[in-house]
Amino acid sequence: MFEELIEQIEHDEINNDIINKITRIINEERSIPSEITNIINDIKYRLNDEVKKSPSLPYNKNYITFKKGQFDVRIFNKNVKIIWEYYSFISEYLKNKVFINNKSGQLRKTIDGYEINITVRAVNGKIDFARTLEALQHEFEHFWERLHMGHPYKGMNLYKVADQLLCDTYNDYNQSIGRILYMSRKWEQRAYANGVYQYLMSHPVPNLTRENIKDTQLYRALIFLKKDVEKLKAVKEPSQHPFLRATLSKLRSDFGIQYEQIITIGEKAIDNIVRILGRTLSKAENDLSKKENGEILFPNHNYIKMNNS
Repeated sequence: MFEELIEQIEHDEINNDIINKITRIINEERSIPSEITNIINDIKYRLNDEVKKSPSLPYNKNYITFKKGQFDVRIFNKNVKIIWEYYSFISEYLKNKVFINNKSGQLRKTIDGYEINITVRAVNGKIDFARTLEALQHEFEHFWERLHMGHPYKGMNLYKVADQLLCDTYNDYNQSIGRILYMSRKWEQRAYANGVYQYLMSHPVPNLTRENIKDTQLYRALIFLKKDVEKLKAVKEPSQHPFLRATLSKLRSDFGIQYEQIITIGEKAIDNIVRILGRTLSKAENDLSKKENGEILFPNHNYIKMNNS
């Protein structure tokens, strides 16, 4: 159904015609929980305040202003510690070129609650919130879902294997299989969609949504997935392939997954992500229009309370 659309994905880019087709395919909005958006917006303002009032710390590069700190929030009656590091560059060029150890990561369970690390980049004090909030909304979507379900996600054993394969930098076939299995999880797709929405809503040039969406993590994953599926399709005898034999054997014995199924899973994931991107783009454009007209998108329902630390 989406073959003509997908065939136009080349060299890490989807052109504007593809973006237009995405929005025409799906008109319904992606449901982005307003609770999560409220939380992210509150954290954004608190983080901005914390950065402003915190002193600069010594750093080994004189063109970077470095700060760090932490603060506690209470989300859905759970204690969450936000541990942040801030790097302000003297130019956009340096912000994009200089390597910084990005400590942003997953929400972790601790003895007295949860904690998450955030790495913030800025230029002359102006924080790039779009990328930071994209990652945060992704993680808090998982948090929100698990709390509402009351149990872990299903299929976590396969998910962990997918994550391990994805991290195998010595075998790109393992990475392809890992990415397909990882991105086929519906909960990951929902979390990435939340990140896309927040990125589009937070972008400093919000009216260019169909360009901005190309910089999102989910969009980039779509590019890789297309290449992964095509690469696996090109293998003539996968069971004899030196870089595939061990992984295929494990997937067959532990999960009953055959090689052809991996390709089918990848194709279905691509179709679903295209739909998700279309719905999320539609919702973001609609909400940005409301925001421009002065409408209150997400009234404060006190989902989050800030604590001083």
